[in-house]
Amino acid sequence: MPSLSAASPANLVRLLALRAAEDPTLRLYHFTPSDPALQAERTPLTLLGRARSIAQQLTARGLRQQRVVLLFPQGLDFIDAWFGCLLAGVLPAPAPMPQAHRLARLLPRLRGIIEDARPAAVLTTPEGLAFSAEVGGPPWLALQAEDDDVDCPLEDPAPDAPAQLQYTSGSTSQPKGTVLTHRNILANSRSIQQAWGFDRQSHSVVWVPHFHDDGLIQGILQPLFTGFPCTLLPAVDFVARPVRWLRAISDHRATHSGGPNFAYELCTRKVTDEERRGLDLSSWRLAYNAAEPVRVETLDAFTLAFSPSGFSPGALTPSFGLAEATLLVTGRPRPAGPRRLDVDARAFEREGAVRTVQSGAAGARAWVSCGTPAPGVTVHIVDPTTGSSSITSPKGPC
Repeated sequence: MPSLSAASPANLVRLLALRAAEDPTLRLYHFTPSDPALQAERTPLTLLGRARSIAQQLTARGLRQQRVVLLFPQGLDFIDAWFGCLLAGVLPAPAPMPQAHRLARLLPRLRGIIEDARPAAVLTTPEGLAFSAEVGGPPWLALQAEDDDVDCPLEDPAPDAPAQLQYTSGSTSQPKGTVLTHRNILANSRSIQQAWGFDRQSHSVVWVPHFHDDGLIQGILQPLFTGFPCTLLPAVDFVARPVRWLRAISDHRATHSGGPNFAYELCTRKVTDEERRGLDLSSWRLAYNAAEPVRVETLDAFTLAFSPSGFSPGALTPSFGLAEATLLVTGRPRPAGPRRLDVDARAFEREGAVRTVQSGAAGARAWVSCGTPAPGVTVHIVDPTTGSSSITSPKGPC
């Protein structure tokens, strides 16, 4: 079966429609929370039908060409609503669903997103409506997608039309929004596909939340872009029992998965010897590490702990990305695993000089390479004083 990505659809609406026509029964998304009663899945065809239902309701409420905040827990309802927005010509801005034990942090962030985005509505679940009085803002709506396809005309946005309003984490300042166009997302999806070696035989496991650019662009949209199955599990399930992530990779023979550096640290500390004995991680060919500083000690400890379970150190792929670039900037796997550089920490801090030293030497600091630029990405390294820059191409070192 030919890859649909070669058809180069002009927007994400066409991408979904083409995938539904080409491969309607693909088990595209399989949501596997710890509660078996909540497990669900979507094929491209069922996703298109449910998104049409949401689009019809959005259009009926006069929200076409408006902005909306999406407030959903991790799961397939978010994916239905996100594509429903695109099919109706509505600009979605995903935000984290408030949780009882994190209200002090999440409510101010949510209020900041609503204040900045100035949405016409907040789309959420019936449970999410409970926060409307505390947060305020525009009308809050709980829309229910129907399984039956409805007769709703699809939008056909221009490639440079906005598709997503992506907000930063807000961990160090107020959340900042980045407008991503259909062209931005499709171009970076192709870069991710080529840099990380996704193909129709891939299978990914994703626990990173959808309101992060990684969770959405790489986690949710890359399976649709390339055409392979994806297993989704909630971040809370992973944090509670990290072995659930590794077990999903083992059970589904996943080829691609990853997360921030802390995820690998958590597995190293909390997965027991008994749990490791039941894992087979030999199918895992790309384990990306991004969104936080990558620590060589973490990579070494994870490799030592899980090599007996079949994990290959060559799968470790430190990467770098940011919402302003849609997602991926650098990060390509190396057969020998991550590249490290030991430098004199004092010389760097005092003079800005990079002086290599022997590993383990006094004052040595280990740096981990985040790879080379992804295909189609050019990195400019700019001197803030002189304004001069050097250019790093996808084939050059980084």
